[in-house]
Amino acid sequence: MAVAKNLEYVIEAVRAEGSSSWYAAAHDEFVVVMDGDIEVELLQIADPESVVARDKKGSQKLAGEPAGQRMGRVKMGRGHQVLLPQGAAYRFKSVKPGVFIMQTIVGTQTVEKWSEICYA
Repeated sequence: MAVAKNLEYVIEAVRAEGSSSWYAAAHDEFVVVMDGDIEVELLQIADPESVVARDKKGSQKLAGEPAGQRMGRVKMGRGHQVLLPQGAAYRFKSVKPGVFIMQTIVGTQTVEKWSEICYA
């Protein structure tokens, strides 16, 4: 859910538990862990143009695991930050519930509930 916005950029608060779907973006993104232990897997997409729409902004949920070379994984704890590079797919794993914030651009995965979280 979007918790802050600056022009087209947003900070989204995300709950991590279990294993997420694969995502990618046509631009760099980054995450900062606020609570818990979260692992992010990174995969260099073999043919990014066929998987990630260049005309779409924000995170794009991928249909299954994309073809490509594994880049590795990053184990993160509270306060750790990781870059999610353009052209790479990523997914999050967490044994226990955790929370991270993600800086991205408003896209189809962005949930905006400003009227519910802001007071007039």
